[in-house]
Order: sequence, then C-alpha cells, then structure tokens
Amino acid sequence: MRHVLFVCLSGIAFAQTWQAVEFQLTGNSNAFSGNTIAWADIDGDGDMDVYADSGGLWLNNITSFSNGNVLIPSFSGGPWSAAFGDYNNDGKPDLHLAMGTSGTNVVLQNVFPSAFVNVAGSLGYTDSEFCQPAYWGDYNNDGNLDIYVTHENPGEPNEFWQNSGLTWNPRFNNGGNPDPFGLADRNSHAYGLTWGDIDLDGDIDIVTSACGSNSVIPNERPYNKVYQNQVIMTDGPPADRFVNLTQDIGVVNGSEIMNGSQDYWAILFDYDGDAFPDLFIGDNSGNHRLWRNTGTNVGDFGFELVPASTHGLAGGGAFGHTAVAGDFDNDGDLDLYLTVTGIFINNGDGTFSHKTFIPNTSSFHDAAWVDFDMDGDLDLVNQNDLYLNPGNNNHWLAIELVGDPSKGTTRSANNVKIKVTSANKTQYREHRYLVGTYSQNMLPTHFGLGPDKTATVEVTWPNQTTTVLNNVTANQYLSIAQTANCGGSLSSNTPAILTSCSGESFPLSIQSSSGNPIEWRVKSGPHHAPTQFSDRHAMAPVFTPQSPGQYILVASYAGCMETGVEVTVMSLLTENWADTGPYAVDMNNNHRTDILELMDICLFPPE
Repeated sequence: MRHVLFVCLSGIAFAQTWQAVEFQLTGNSNAFSGNTIAWADIDGDGDMDVYADSGGLWLNNITSFSNGNVLIPSFSGGPWSAAFGDYNNDGKPDLHLAMGTSGTNVVLQNVFPSAFVNVAGSLGYTDSEFCQPAYWGDYNNDGNLDIYVTHENPGEPNEFWQNSGLTWNPRFNNGGNPDPFGLADRNSHAYGLTWGDIDLDGDIDIVTSACGSNSVIPNERPYNKVYQNQVIMTDGPPADRFVNLTQDIGVVNGSEIMNGSQDYWAILFDYDGDAFPDLFIGDNSGNHRLWRNTGTNVGDFGFELVPASTHGLAGGGAFGHTAVAGDFDNDGDLDLYLTVTGIFINNGDGTFSHKTFIPNTSSFHDAAWVDFDMDGDLDLVNQNDLYLNPGNNNHWLAIELVGDPSKGTTRSANNVKIKVTSANKTQYREHRYLVGTYSQNMLPTHFGLGPDKTATVEVTWPNQTTTVLNNVTANQYLSIAQTANCGGSLSSNTPAILTSCSGESFPLSIQSSSGNPIEWRVKSGPHHAPTQFSDRHAMAPVFTPQSPGQYILVASYAGCMETGVEVTVMSLLTENWADTGPYAVDMNNNHRTDILELMDICLFPPE
C-alpha cells in the first residue's frame, strides 16, 4: 500500500552567495578559463554547451559537462575571441575563432555528431591579423549572417565580410579611411564590438570601443565609434554603407579623437525599458560611461551621457575587460556583471547598486550570463568559475526563435525584436543580444516577469510581420517559428495526470491528424531541460524527471505555441531518499526550499 507523506513547507529562502560549481560539473577547475567564453546548443539537445579558448568545448548534460574537444579540429594559433553563429542556416551553431598574435582565423562548420570542419578556405575567407572581437550579424536583412572582424594593430583595417549564402565577399579595402562601406578603420585598436538597432529602423548598427594611442592616420588616434547602418537610394540598386556619427551624437569629443580612447568594452542594452538600446562603455581605469538613448521615434536616436554620480557604475574595476547584461533576479530590469568588480543590480529608477554575491570576481577577461541548468534564472560564468544562481520567487520566460531565411530572417533569428508585456511591465529585447568583449553567444532571450504569471509576447520579424501570443503562462521555455506548420490537431493517449516514485520514468503518447513535426517541452516544473525527454520530437517519448516535483508537459506542433496538449506528471520521493534525514526539495516550483519528512511514500516492497 502507499503510505503517508508529511510535508512541512518551511519557506526557507535561498542564500544570496552564489555557489561555484565548475569543478563539480566538469571535474576540471580550468574548464571555462581563457580569454573567451561562448555558449550555444552545439548538439541540438536543447541545453547550452560552452567553448572556452583554454578549456575547449564542453557539452552540457544539465547535471554535468562532458569534454567535447574531440569535435574541434586542430588549427594554428591561439583563439582570442569566439563567436557562435549559424552562417549556413542549417540549424546548427557554427563557430568563428579569431586569432590573437599568431595563426589564421577559422570558421568551424558544425556537422554534429561528426567533428567541426574548418571551411574558411572554401568560403573565400582569410584573416591572419591580430584580431580582437569578431561578431555575426545580418546587416542587410537578406537572411544570411555576415561577420565583422576587428583588429588590434593600426595599419590593419577592420574587415567586414558579407555572406552571399555560398561565399563570403570582402566589404573593405586597405586604402583610405574610411572605405566606401565605412567600416575598414585603419587605426583599429577596437577592443569592444556590439551590434544593435539603435534607431529602431529595422537594421542593425555597430558600436566599437578603442583602447590605444598608436595611429596611422594624421591628427587622429583610435577612438570609440558609433556607426549607423544606412541604405542610400540611387537610380540603380540601393547603395549600402555605415556612417560614423560618433562626433555628431556626442559620444566622443575632439580631445578624445586627438589623444585616443582607453576603453575595453562596448555593450548596447535597454537599461531604462524604453525600447531604445542604451550604450555602456568601460574605461581601463574604471571611468565607465553610460549613455542613455534619447530616441523617441523610429529612425530617431541620440545619446545623452548620464552623470557617474547618478548611475552608480563608475569607479573600481580597473582593467576589467567585459560587462554583460542580464536580468539575473527576474524582476524585469537588465542588471550588469562587470569583470573584476561584480554584479550591479538595476534598481529600476536609472541607478545601479553594487552587490557581492559572486565569491571571486578577480578575472578580467570574459564573462557570460547563461541558464545552463534551465531552471529559469541566469547563472554566471567568468574565468574563475561557473556560479549557480540560487533563484527567487519571481517569474520568467525564455524565448527561442526560428527565422525563415526566405523571408529575410536568419534561421537563428539574430537581432529579431521581441516585446513582452505583463501586468506590471513592458520589456523589449533583440534576440541574440548577449555578447561579451571576446565572445558571442547563441542563447534564448530571457525575460524576468517579477510577480506576473502571464504575459503577451510579440515578435517583429525583419520583414515587419509580427507573431503575437496572448496569455502566455510564465516560467517556461518557448520556441516561436516565423514560418510554422500549425495545421492539424493533437490528442493525448496518456492519462492527464501521472504519478510515480522518484527515479522512475513516464511513457508518453500523442497522436496527430497531420504529419507536421511536433515537439515536447516542460511548461512548468523544477527543471526545463529537453534532455528529460528521450526524444522531444517523438510521438511517444519517455520522460525521466531530473528531480522530484510536479511537471506540466506540453506537446505542440514545432514553433506553434498556440497548439498543444498537456500532461501533468507528479514525481514523488522514494523512502530511501530519506535515509539520512529530511531531504530539501522544491516541490511546488516556487524557488524556495521545502522540507519533506518522508515516511514510506512509495511501495517498497509491495504489501
């Protein structure tokens, strides 16, 4: 018979100090060390894997990481920066590695489960200069990811490579400054690089930050630059170019141009929630500057310097190379992590407060926010370790997009705009906006919702069509496709509620009236990893919960969140979980620890 389970909901809050888990998960204390740390779903299992230039490739199993260096071919030189991007639109993240003082850049095509293949030569791409960051972006909305590569040394112009779908074409020259396309800066020294639609006109603009004083251009030192993406109409085909508006909008002055900038990072993030990306540039002496984007209408933008005494981000953090934005506390405001200094909480009123949650912030190169365990809150990785976010009671959404290249969107939907509206807040993001100084990630776009339990999600694609989902339940990962086959109906062959003891699996089964592809997801539960399904695209997968608790599972047509059938799974604890006393577990999915006094809740053996 089944015995009684006594439950005491103690309401114990998570501690604020974040636990370092790199060695626990990898068996290696230097797995994620090096200049660059970049995340993407390499193997297509739904969770985020990581590449670090010193530790190499690590495949995420949620509760551990497996070394995947057998998948990375040998190459000469040492990577200085890494950027994931699906350049050939096959749904698999490819990897660009920009070399430092030696070697030639490589483009590694993802052909998982086989090893990556270096295809730089076949694409017509070569770059053997000392590179700084190199990031992907579709500048002309043709559905192909282009790449911009910045350099360290003056006299080695930055390079923009346009992806035609089959080959890469150079859009730069080694002559005058600027070149006709506008991005081949001969003074170089670009340490920071970021893409973003700063004027909300539908195409992505570029910001670079400079650190250096050596120059090959008379009366001009390396300085920070804001490039607006412009299309000039002519009698023939439209002419495209980037225009340096930095002085016009007041981001630099004459003195800085004459003496040079001394800045490491440049990031765009909407810290005040008005949809216009704001600019944050980090100085190597800690004199960090925040510019608020003053735009109010499409095509209109400007940058207003926020006094350091107001924003609270200046001072300290000398020689920190990276700032990364993410809503780690799920309150709906983008917070910051600065290498060397630590976390700065966005107070929601235009100011930030420094916090010391992270035990070791001494590393000065790269960092990234990532929900590696798929529990709905952003964890943090820096050169020192991977830190587990203890979470709180706030709600969240994580959104993955699938673009249609035939409609002018890259398959990975880079820089597609997402608007999330809930009862207390409206938020705006560009998909794939998360970058570090030396890395570009391919992550779902994360939104904190605070106390709000539902939201409306609106996606605006590059062709200006929209996808709107109303009354979306919080605390889930969503996949939204620009073009999806949503016709047909689904029905379940599985009971609506299933109960099992911990460690046991749940067989699931649905049937469809059409042949359209389907996908399973965890709508709510302690863990959202797709790897809990034996095959998340199967009609009859097996679900094995990662930990005890209540899960609501949904099967829907791929990319069609409005279709679907639900199954509720209750995974209980077995008696031997209690052999050493009370076991701490989050049974009701509120990010707080419950204390379960266990007394023979499962039948061992049957009576």
